[in-house]
Amino acid sequence: MRMCKVICLVFAISLLLLSCDYSEDGGSGSVSGKDGLKIVRFSPELPSLIAVGEKLTVTVEYKIGSAKEAQIFIRPFTNGRGTPVNLSHGCRSIKTGKGTLEGYFIFDEPTVVDEVRVDMVNVKDQSKVYASISKEISAEWVINPLN
Repeated sequence: MRMCKVICLVFAISLLLLSCDYSEDGGSGSVSGKDGLKIVRFSPELPSLIAVGEKLTVTVEYKIGSAKEAQIFIRPFTNGRGTPVNLSHGCRSIKTGKGTLEGYFIFDEPTVVDEVRVDMVNVKDQSKVYASISKEISAEWVINPLN
């Protein structure tokens, strides 16, 4: 019964967070200006209990304008720190322009993720960040998500 109350509370708080309109400095972002990122979708939809070994896919719109090419990384965070992942997407070089891409991550043990960060960086050594956004989320990888 206690677990049910916790899940309901997490679900309610997450609905409030997901209904907010985020700006470039703290959420789903924007693709205006020379460079931009916007988180447009999560699959499965959030908040969610996800089976260990299953992936969370994040769809991002991007605009690259200040470089000939860039890389975009989508990464999970927990309590402000990078969440160690079992498997996550790689990122090929993306040429100047607009588009949509999907990234994902998978955990092989129970894990909680409370934030997703997306960074658009230079291809050579990832030392220059052209755009960066983050969004608070509620995703939990569990052994048996149906119970």
